Amino acid sequence: MGAPAPIREKPADAAHPPEGTPTRRIGAGLLDPQRLWRALPAALRKLNPVTLARNPVMFVTEIGVAMNTGVGRRVLFGRPYAAYAVPLALRR
Repeated sequence: MGAPAPIREKPADAAHPPEGTPTRRIGAGLLDPQRLWRALPAALRKLNPVTLARNPVMFVTEIGVAMNTGVGRRVLFGRPYAAYAVPLALRR
């Protein structure tokens, strides 16, 4: 193996650009609103139950999400014991 590469130190003025230099702003990347609005129709099409039924894992996942959403709504809006009622109803 060769000798390790020398460590270069940054010049003192590299951390602060000169006055009047425009700073480069970082874009939003994945959370760019325009990109999200363009992707929304395709995302909603993928949630179609007919499309999800072709993939059994995704279909069962969608059913579980719908059940949990329903239980969560019942718990939030005045029936706190609904979370216990659904598993008991499914056992019968």
